[in-house]
Order: sequence, then structure tokens, then C-alpha cells
Amino acid sequence: MVKLERSDLRLGGQGWTESDWTGVFYPRGLKAGERLGCYAGAFDFVEVDSTFYAIPPEGRVRGWRDSTPAGFRFAAKVPQAITHDPDPATGQPRHPLAGAGWPDHLAQFVETMRLLEDKLLALVVQLPPQWHWRPERLPVLAEFLAALPADLRWAVEFRHQGWRNDEVFALLRQHQAAFVIQDLYYMPRHVEVTTPELAYIRLQGRRKDIVRMDAVQIDRDEALDEWADTIRELTAKRVKNIVVAVNNHYQGHSPGTVAALQRRLGLPVAAPPVTAPAQLPLGGIAP
Repeated sequence: MVKLERSDLRLGGQGWTESDWTGVFYPRGLKAGERLGCYAGAFDFVEVDSTFYAIPPEGRVRGWRDSTPAGFRFAAKVPQAITHDPDPATGQPRHPLAGAGWPDHLAQFVETMRLLEDKLLALVVQLPPQWHWRPERLPVLAEFLAALPADLRWAVEFRHQGWRNDEVFALLRQHQAAFVIQDLYYMPRHVEVTTPELAYIRLQGRRKDIVRMDAVQIDRDEALDEWADTIRELTAKRVKNIVVAVNNHYQGHSPGTVAALQRRLGLPVAAPPVTAPAQLPLGGIAP
């Protein structure tokens, strides 16, 4: 964590398991189970993507907690069984936030993630793009938000533009949940602060644009300049915690994107655990 004005700022990736980082970010020969500890030597935050697919075993969560230093923090995505209620036959969402048994599933997930103790920074609710805004769906969101434990920080990501409206923002403010600020190819950028506790930024990109994750491959200098300005504006609004979670698909190599943001903000640039002479430096553009 770094202090930027009065805000605690954390920058990191959406995961740490990428095998393409071997020899570029991770030392060759590093075991898969050692990657998180190695990652935590460079960054102080990570968003856990795997929890979207299933609640992890308790022992695994304790391992995450115990293999990272005291100042490290996690965010974790709420399981898709709750946010999407996918049809087993097609994988398509059925009843987001309203599927059978979601309160019990939510309670189990929260109990498991509490094992991270003070290293749990936030939980992220990612809603499906197929769940289009309709006024009659607002009570569904309201019921869900009311069920969230108030002692934890929550961030909600909408993937349909219609949900970006005053009624939704008012509901998020009522429940002290953060509106996720996105850089996603089909969603116009919208910066909205719905709680002074947390601003959560996710830099996503588009999956089909990237096939390997070992170097920055897409020039997003202009966008990163704008995101650095946005972060400064959020500090001016005295948001307590600002998080930026970067996907590999944003530029091709999330550690490089994080480093580029650090430079723009005048922060120390994280050194990778390994630097191979034949590889590009963090933030370099691949040919």
C-alpha cells in the first residue's frame, strides 16, 4: 500500500497463476504453489479470479493468507453460482442474484473468505452482460445488497450500460457498496463514487486481442494517462481506499501495466522477482 494524499492506493493483477510470466516475472523452475509468495514480493494486492468459479477449500484460503506478508491484501470475486446462476446445460445466466439457495451459498463464501482475516480488502460482485437493466430488477439488486455483511467492503460491477443510472447509484450508496469503475471495450467509462470507503477500478481489455501474457503488446498510453488523472481525482475526493485490478488482457502483461501506472503517479516501480536480459522491462511494448 502506498499513501497518495489521504488515500490508501493498491495496484495489482487479477490473479497470480499465469504460466506465461515464467522467465519474465517469475524465476524459471518456480513451483506453482510458490507463485503467490513470489508475486507478493513485488505487489501488495491481488484480485482472486478463481473464486468466481467455485468457493475454494478453507485450507487453500489459509495458505493464501499465510504465504503473503502482513501488509498484503486480497479482493475476491463472488461465485458465479450467485451472480449468474448459470444453466448447467448452456452456461448462460438464468436468475442472477435470485437463483435457488443463493443466501446459503453467499454465507458459505463469506465465511470462507473471512479466513483471510485483515488481508481481505473487498469482495467483488460481477454481474453478467446478459442481465440487462429493467426497473423491475432493481428490487432483486436491493434484496441482494441488503443481505451483504456490512462489516466487509463490497464492489459491484455491472456489464450492461443501463445499470448506470441514478436509482442504482442511490441504492449502492444506501448499502455503502462501491460502483466498479471499468475499462472494458464495450462499456463507456463512467467514474462514480458511491462510498467514501472504496473506489474499485478494473482494467479489463478484450480476451481475443491477447493470446500470450508475457509482455505488454497493446499501446494504451493515452488511457493510462487518463486513469492516472482519475486516481488523483479520487484522492482529491478523499476516498479512503483506491484499488486498481489489472487483467492480462488489458495490454498483455498485467505487471507491465501496473508498472506503467506507478510511473505516471510518481510511485516506486515494482521490480519483478526475476529480470531476464532477453526480456522486455516491465511496461515495455512487444514488437
